[in-house]
Amino acid sequence: MSEGPSDLTSLVQALNRLSIAIEAGNRNHSQSEEWEVISGEDPPPEGPARPQESALGSVAYNDYEGFAELLPPCPERYIGLCSRLKGGGYSSVYRAKRAWEAGYWASLCWKGRIKVPRATLPFDLKPAVYIIVRSPGLESPTRVSRASDLARITGRFSESTICHGFASLAEAETYCAGLGIELPCQYQFQ
Repeated sequence: MSEGPSDLTSLVQALNRLSIAIEAGNRNHSQSEEWEVISGEDPPPEGPARPQESALGSVAYNDYEGFAELLPPCPERYIGLCSRLKGGGYSSVYRAKRAWEAGYWASLCWKGRIKVPRATLPFDLKPAVYIIVRSPGLESPTRVSRASDLARITGRFSESTICHGFASLAEAETYCAGLGIELPCQYQFQ
């Protein structure tokens, strides 16, 4: 039985959802379990709250304040996705909003609207998931789990490199949604 690209994509998306569920699965078995029904298809990244290209086009290149006014709020779906995150000195809502905003600024850089993404808000946990959106020699966005793999792919950072690290897969998925892309597959070294 041979699998086509769409079968492989569906499998990868299912594994990504399973990874997020396991990550959030630190539940106390004495409490009642909550279940969420997930359809076979992933919904597209949140779009209705995203500024229209025409609104973005009305802001001058590299006008960070102008783009900040168009920053859409983090959708409840991603605040819920991050709701079980624990650890560190920041709330899960803070972590979701931080990841969403980082994705928004990365999208503006990727679209050539700003030179570099705006710096993210402070955080106190070590990254465990790195999203590499763009880097010389990289064909499409990808994901790695170690800083050494990030360095191996990106080499010496250049202005064309867009990447970010997060403490959880839920935050990485929120970042990707803010960017307007699906959570990329884990990078496979040859």
